[in-house]
Amino acid sequence: MPMLPTRRTSMEAIQESLRIEYARFCESFGRKASYYEILQLKTEIGLPLRGYFPILLQEYVKGGGGVVHLPEKFMFVHLPFVLEGLISVLYYDNQILDKKFGVVDHKTIRHNLIRRNGLYDEIIKYVRNEVEDGNLSSALVKLLKDIHWMACKGQDWEFEYNHYDSWQSLKPLDIDTYFEHSQNQIDLNAVKKARQIVEATHFIPEGKSQFLDAYFARIYLLNASLFAKTADFMLRYSDLDLKAKESLTHFAGLFGIMLQIVNDTCDFVPEYVGQETITKNCCDALSDLRNKNITLPIALHLIILEESLVKAFLESSLGDKDYLGDHVYAEELAESHAIYYSMRVGKELEKYALSLLVSDNPAYDLIKDMTSVARNNRYYRHFYSLKQHYKQYQKTTKF
Repeated sequence: MPMLPTRRTSMEAIQESLRIEYARFCESFGRKASYYEILQLKTEIGLPLRGYFPILLQEYVKGGGGVVHLPEKFMFVHLPFVLEGLISVLYYDNQILDKKFGVVDHKTIRHNLIRRNGLYDEIIKYVRNEVEDGNLSSALVKLLKDIHWMACKGQDWEFEYNHYDSWQSLKPLDIDTYFEHSQNQIDLNAVKKARQIVEATHFIPEGKSQFLDAYFARIYLLNASLFAKTADFMLRYSDLDLKAKESLTHFAGLFGIMLQIVNDTCDFVPEYVGQETITKNCCDALSDLRNKNITLPIALHLIILEESLVKAFLESSLGDKDYLGDHVYAEELAESHAIYYSMRVGKELEKYALSLLVSDNPAYDLIKDMTSVARNNRYYRHFYSLKQHYKQYQKTTKF
């Protein structure tokens, strides 16, 4: 499903602006353009979703008759650039932690650590140098530091609660109390809504709902916080009432969770399909399973099948020596319908998130176009092409 021409045109214009700004950024810090290769590629090849998101929210506010009182250069250059810069920092981390893009040895890990630390520091310096309003500059630095802090907490949360040993042991978890000690930076309603949608989609055994809370909490911290905190930040400068601001911020968090569910589902597209991104090679397929991270499709598969090849691999102590191949596990998740249930959760979450918006707002169709990745994307085509499994899923599901 191609994106709306108006959205593509807007994102391409932002990309061009970011490309120019990245050249200025590198020149000001004496860097070659290739030094921060992830950010370079994001400004040259990938369409800037994080950079586009606040601009689209501003259009939605304007469509409802409101105003965001922020300078034009700040909204269209400074804010998009630092958001794309910060997500690049987090991608360097992700490549190390998940052993992606060939980052598996001392040399490549050292490379990523140097790049991520340098980029994070220089983004902060960039804000202080380029944003002339001192109060606005300080507020933006705080936003970046808050998102970075939450992402680090999310990485910690993943190691503590989202691995297979946690799935087996069901570590006691009082999610409400935990986040009271995490500076209340998370939208618990978004986390619980995501879990409720899973429970409405497929039977979840007693005790496993707690694991799902931990999974969605980790997603919120590590992924959704960038969207939610950015929305909260810019809406502080708008003339919307409190209820409207809270609703849009809630939408932003749900959108971030939805994106990660899609990402975790797409992780099961086998290497032979040949799908790559700026930060992920096709040989990184099934990295969650390889690292024994329990994501939504894996959790559903473990619930559906008491014994499986996936479970046998997760319980193996030999690691990749016992790995049977991407296509074997991907096929098993399609046959159990876990992949299709996971896709359904993303679609239902999108539907709920969109219900929080005003559908006759002129920007609504652009937002719906942005969220359509939950319904169709280039990775999902592979799952839809497995017609035997998909048709059987359609026969057995109530949706």
